[in-house]
Amino acid sequence: MAKSHSMVIIPVGYPANTLSYEQLNAARCALINSNMEQSSNNTRPNFRKCIYKQWYLEIACVYKDTTKLLQDAIAAIKPWKDASLEAVETSQIPKQALYIGYFPDSIKRSDGSILRRVQNQNDNFCTECWRVVKRTTFLKTVELLLAVDEATVKLITSQHNQLNYVFGKASMRQLKRWVGLR
Repeated sequence: MAKSHSMVIIPVGYPANTLSYEQLNAARCALINSNMEQSSNNTRPNFRKCIYKQWYLEIACVYKDTTKLLQDAIAAIKPWKDASLEAVETSQIPKQALYIGYFPDSIKRSDGSILRRVQNQNDNFCTECWRVVKRTTFLKTVELLLAVDEATVKLITSQHNQLNYVFGKASMRQLKRWVGLR
């Protein structure tokens, strides 16, 4: 069996922008209904699979020519108003690590407020590319499961997994090194 070429459908601006399950499904349906088969260069759409992942679609193209066809098709479709999608090779996706962050005395703060405080109180942090996967609370502490960009992993490590937060520290615990495409 020939090796497939793995592509992902992401929003322009990923990982700061992500797709909901409903948007992923709309993009998949729009691709199915597109005119991919009407290519002038006789390239035929030939795919092995389409997998829903958290925040994007992964598509295995049988032939390298199919990847170009997919890129052209995804750029042309508008599954919802203001949709801006692209198809890129999996190797082009930024890596992310999973962390649990423990944010004391934050029960009344929104996720966005917590992340803004982290960004404002720590040098060179850009939390706009972080993704909150899950929020839980324990007493007065908010626990956020976060997907964090590769550059920030180095910053968190350099601070011994302790971030400046409000009048003290927020602890970070790494769960899994890289997520998203593996």
